[in-house]
Amino acid sequence: MLAAVTRPCRRVSSLTNTAVRQYQYLAANGASLFRDTPYLRSDHLSASVGSKTSADVDVMLKYDFLQPTGSFKDRGISHLCKTLRDDYDAKALVVASGGNAGLAVARAGHVLGMTVKVVVPTTTKPLMLDKIRAYGADVEIHGANFGEANSHALELADDDDSAHFVHPFDHPLLWEGHSSIVDEIVTSGGEQPGTIIVSVGGGGLFAGVHEGLVRNGWLDTKIVVAETEGANCLAASMERGELVTLPGITSIATSLGSPTACQQAFDAATQGEIQVISEVFTDQEVVQTMQSFLDDHRVLVEPACAAALSVLYHRAESLATDGRPIAAVVCGGSGLNTEILNEWRDQFL
Repeated sequence: MLAAVTRPCRRVSSLTNTAVRQYQYLAANGASLFRDTPYLRSDHLSASVGSKTSADVDVMLKYDFLQPTGSFKDRGISHLCKTLRDDYDAKALVVASGGNAGLAVARAGHVLGMTVKVVVPTTTKPLMLDKIRAYGADVEIHGANFGEANSHALELADDDDSAHFVHPFDHPLLWEGHSSIVDEIVTSGGEQPGTIIVSVGGGGLFAGVHEGLVRNGWLDTKIVVAETEGANCLAASMERGELVTLPGITSIATSLGSPTACQQAFDAATQGEIQVISEVFTDQEVVQTMQSFLDDHRVLVEPACAAALSVLYHRAESLATDGRPIAAVVCGGSGLNTEILNEWRDQFL
């Protein structure tokens, strides 16, 4: 595994030279691989959350569903894959994923001129298989869950000297790439949020946002981590005080479908410098949120993304309003269409 890069934390109101260089590096090396996405005020959610908290509040949304493959995964995946090619002479990539990470690796490999094999479990939707194959990736279906697919992907990478294994959420360069979300908020002139809300599966996005907040000196910004019942590995770990492995994933939010969180996410949640609050939602609540967000913002998001938005729709009263904005990462996801949404709506609503 590549070594992590550590940086000093010196800023409060503006980017340090270190953070500026890091942001410029990621932007230059991510050209055509990931995008600087809009960071916009939601009038609807600002009014809704304000009415529930009896306070004036700006709810800001980071529109990462506008990444090339439709999810935040393009940030860290692109950064990792390009580094593997440029610094380690990697010519082939192997990843296990039934969803957005596999799609992001497929696209990164396509842009970078690398061959890609994506190992997917049998639960992967045909919709995602078609999208991954459209980028020229070789797809192999193996195992009943992510764990079995991941073990097979590791074996394939070990057997091929030219191939490098890409973990979907547990690598320092992934977190570094995802941390650019915070840098973009800063460089856009956005006010420091009092709270930022992120969805958690294996914890890669959370670890990246945590890294970005620390690097930019925003240590008093709280992080709300959102999961669904049946995919709440980080919440269970925080409650027990040690990493917990779920016996299986029973939520429809399959993009949150890691049975255990990465160590980095657990450490950030329990030992980090920033206060972290856990919220867990039912599948019914996230489907309600998906429908509400579609009605209010004309954007269709996966249940995994809707977990974060559910904090605003279902738990707004619990949000501390200190006069600063509340930010939410709309992390996106490509494993959904209106047909699937209609099935879930019939099931839950």
